[in-house]
Amino acid sequence: MAKRFIHKRVKSSIDAGERDEALDLSTLDQDLAGEVDLRAEIKDIFDGYGHWAYIRRATDQKCSCWNPITREADPRCPHCTGEGWAYRDKKTRIRKMPLSDLTTRTILQQVTGIGEFGVSQYVIWVEYNLNPSDRDSIIEVDLTSEGEVAIPHDIETVWDISLVHPFRGLKGRIEYWACYVSERGIGK
Repeated sequence: MAKRFIHKRVKSSIDAGERDEALDLSTLDQDLAGEVDLRAEIKDIFDGYGHWAYIRRATDQKCSCWNPITREADPRCPHCTGEGWAYRDKKTRIRKMPLSDLTTRTILQQVTGIGEFGVSQYVIWVEYNLNPSDRDSIIEVDLTSEGEVAIPHDIETVWDISLVHPFRGLKGRIEYWACYVSERGIGK
């Protein structure tokens, strides 16, 4: 568990009153180096409250089913699942929450009717080392009763990433990513 820090008031020798002590951020990072590792805290959250999924990364290679005349892929293609691009899947733990922040939804230009809540719009957090992009997708699959990925894979939900935001710690180090996603119909 992370330790809590409190702000300390100190006596000033100049005006004999109290003042807040100024924090030097260069020393703050050194002071916290052994105390709080946000990447480790996020990993603990993913391990305790997240679940397994795949991040599907599109490559720059077209699939053999791509038709250059119609500029479409075969929706029944077993290689690209109708996306038209070769891809790589990476198994990872994610944490998913419904997107209810109106400011974020406005930035994403996703509108719902008055009094309605867009339940197909979520924010999915992933670990710092994944570096997702808006060309990627997040694939949720069936899990066993122990929380492991069922074999063979049965795709439950495909999430298209519309916006990716890195969350940075001190000195600009990426601690985790937030992916703003919307559900893609998969025609089950």
